[in-house]
Amino acid sequence: MDVEWGWWCNQSVSDYFQVDSIQGKEQYADSDDPDQSRTTDLTISGLRVLESIRIGDIKVLVCSESTVVHDISDNLLLKAYLVWRVQQGTATGVGADNIFELFGESNINLEELRLIIEHDATHPCMSSRLPVSLQHLQSISDESSASCPPSIYLEDALDIVRLHRLGDDLDILSLLNLRLASKALGMVAAQLLKTRLKSLQLFLTPFTDGCDLSGRSVFERGQDENATETVIHSEARRPIEYVKCEDIHLSYCGNNNSCCQFVPDSSAQFSWHCHELSLNNLDLMLANISIREYVGQKLTLYWRQTGPDMQFSPRPMKIADLQFGALPSVGLYSCEIHQSSVEVNVTFSRTRQLDGMTTQFDGRIFINKVNLNLETLRFAILAYERAS
Repeated sequence: MDVEWGWWCNQSVSDYFQVDSIQGKEQYADSDDPDQSRTTDLTISGLRVLESIRIGDIKVLVCSESTVVHDISDNLLLKAYLVWRVQQGTATGVGADNIFELFGESNINLEELRLIIEHDATHPCMSSRLPVSLQHLQSISDESSASCPPSIYLEDALDIVRLHRLGDDLDILSLLNLRLASKALGMVAAQLLKTRLKSLQLFLTPFTDGCDLSGRSVFERGQDENATETVIHSEARRPIEYVKCEDIHLSYCGNNNSCCQFVPDSSAQFSWHCHELSLNNLDLMLANISIREYVGQKLTLYWRQTGPDMQFSPRPMKIADLQFGALPSVGLYSCEIHQSSVEVNVTFSRTRQLDGMTTQFDGRIFINKVNLNLETLRFAILAYERAS
């Protein structure tokens, strides 16, 4: 193979060729509207551009003695055709920049380019009007792909990353954004994220027996061995007092489609037991209305930052809340939180009316698994940065 050509290009034609003057006309091939034409006349590396057109995603410059093609597509047949032209000596190319200069009559070059770009390989005119067989172009495409498989580029990129310790210096938000930059960078970021996710410190904190402090009820909570303290959260402009339970630490266990799976380090469960004495029932105006100021239970998913991620916050960052309410139903559930989910098993849940004023709430929940979509983590970090 005489020509080496790449898959991605960030450099425009004008970045590679020297532009000496600007005058004349440019018109897009997919539009006959004269309002969409604009004036240019470029002298590029001694070649005078007569017309600039687009065929699909491909920019083509029709010059006085040749045709310049800026190929930024994933059309394998087109890439093979351009390489074949270089092999035949009827074109020159800079493969790293996906720029090719085709010699010969411009109308013939444009016709062949349109055939390849606008029709698929099964179109009847492809084999009859192209100067090369489709089988030969396919063999060129296969040979080029086999000569430099993407895994080689990936290993080279990862070697550079390891050499300069980029994986240790980049925070997780940079890696998540790097996935979206391009296919090549996305492959590198995916490899770095595999290592980072194994050390990602996530944990769930159960908050049980939530009570509205602005109401008129009196609450008596049972003693839970996992309870640590009472905390007050502001929810819908109401002060809600919860019993905070011990944190449930999670460990990375692999990927499932677009989500990363985390499981508790040990058997994880939390329970609740509370009596609500509703003083509203003593009010003659409200005696026949059942008003509950018992909010119930919730889970909060946190991320404890380490290393370069400490720049976001020195304290654990909240990713999402999962509300269970006062009376979750018994059974296995996958509870959605944004694009992620928590798989739980509600083994016991009961509400009993003891008398006209007192209601008892009891229950127990086991945590099975957390499926974290990385976009949920990325949005949580961005939201924290906007708020800070």
